[in-house]
Amino acid sequence: MLCGAVCGFLGLLVQWYSRVHVLPQLYFLAFFVSMLSLNIVYVAYSGALVDLVSPDQIGQANGIMGGFTVLGASLGFGAFTAILTVETCYPFFCAILLGSVCITSLFMNEIPIAGQKPWSWTE
Repeated sequence: MLCGAVCGFLGLLVQWYSRVHVLPQLYFLAFFVSMLSLNIVYVAYSGALVDLVSPDQIGQANGIMGGFTVLGASLGFGAFTAILTVETCYPFFCAILLGSVCITSLFMNEIPIAGQKPWSWTE
């Protein structure tokens, strides 16, 4: 999750830079990196949900996560159309990305499963 967030943050900064300096090829590359990174972060959140929520509450937790995803996208697009300019949207989205990952990292309490071997490439 943290690696995806850092790559997404850097991708957003490069998008911002390439937009200001009119570098379309670099922008498209940075956009690809940002989208890939945000999907990595989303998968990590989904995996944490399954690992940390009891089986009888998975449906409710998935519904809440889906609702927050829709709410976040709607607020982001709403802020972009009503408040933000193109120049200010990049730092805004960087702040939201870093803030949400920091909050999750601080409050997510992963407990290792006793007796489980650590994952390795040889499995």
